[in-house]
Amino acid sequence: RPKKIPPMPANVLARMKTTMKAKYLVGCDGKQSHVRTAMGVRYQGHDYSETFFLADVEIPLAEVERTGFDKHSTHIILDSPTGSFVFFIRLQATRWRTIFCQKGLTRDNLTPEFIQRQWQEFCPAPGPFVPTEFRDLAFYEVACKLADTYRKGKVLLAGDAAHCHSPAGGQGMNTGLQDAANLAWKISSVLKGHAPDKLLDSYELERRPIAEWVLSNSDAMFQGMTSQTSAAFNFARRMFLKVVLGLAPQGSLPPKGFTAKLFGLSLSYADNKTCRVLGQGPSRGAVRAGDRLPDLCCRDAESSAKVFTLELLAAPPQNALRLLLVVGTSTDCPSNAEIKEALAGFELLPTRGVPLRPVVYLSGSRGRGKTP
Repeated sequence: RPKKIPPMPANVLARMKTTMKAKYLVGCDGKQSHVRTAMGVRYQGHDYSETFFLADVEIPLAEVERTGFDKHSTHIILDSPTGSFVFFIRLQATRWRTIFCQKGLTRDNLTPEFIQRQWQEFCPAPGPFVPTEFRDLAFYEVACKLADTYRKGKVLLAGDAAHCHSPAGGQGMNTGLQDAANLAWKISSVLKGHAPDKLLDSYELERRPIAEWVLSNSDAMFQGMTSQTSAAFNFARRMFLKVVLGLAPQGSLPPKGFTAKLFGLSLSYADNKTCRVLGQGPSRGAVRAGDRLPDLCCRDAESSAKVFTLELLAAPPQNALRLLLVVGTSTDCPSNAEIKEALAGFELLPTRGVPLRPVVYLSGSRGRGKTP
């Protein structure tokens, strides 16, 4: 990070507007999206009265150990009567991120001195650590909103332009990146002539249910932490947290199933009517068309080198269509004839400019794999 931001080049400052033509436009310009406004798409939901301060701070290791913050990488302190809370998240050895949430905060409050006073008020003995440096102070307001539609003709929305929510659960960046990953390859396929424009309709069919789930759960978590319904509710919330956090075995919270979905590992498009299962359906618990591919440990049949599934799929060329063949009962590599039979119907893709690299994973006892 430069100590001083260099001046903008004169030619950049002189050109305030650039005009270009494109076949498609994707609005990734945040919750105040001008693209969405120009589309005439409504952004429905509600704003929160709570506002946030965020800052990265440098804390000497000795200071972290003195205050007991070295025992965990994440700390949250909730003031139940006011619904305010402080987050401390360890990013690196001496770098921490702190988030402070409270009603009525303004940009004028955004100073290191104010934040440290709140720490003194919130943190129990032996009190908060004393930072040596504050960086990247930020003030932001949050909302829970969803666009009425993700697409109008050649214009599409992604990320916060399509949906926004509270930071509860930490899913904002991942959800936006997953939008981009889902949409990018589809636009690329359409532009290259490998797929019809209709493929882009599957983007909202797959991504909107995910956004609805994220908004619903993040809103419930945030409201549960900050709502001031009554003194009885505040007392019940405080006792619930004390009992649950006090009695739950270490590592049991949050539940594994919820954690996997929170991290995006178990989210699926299988029930969105965009993926087809041909032939006999998979057995209960097996990977379905539309599920996230597990990162399976494989071995190359020729070299015996260990390689993971996602490494195989990420190998060059990045624009290749990879067909994953899963053989559930074989204990040895399938024959060339078996591979050829499995590839029936896909032979013409390379002649149409679509790179094809079959990846064979064998789930037998020897766990060997082959990449023809």
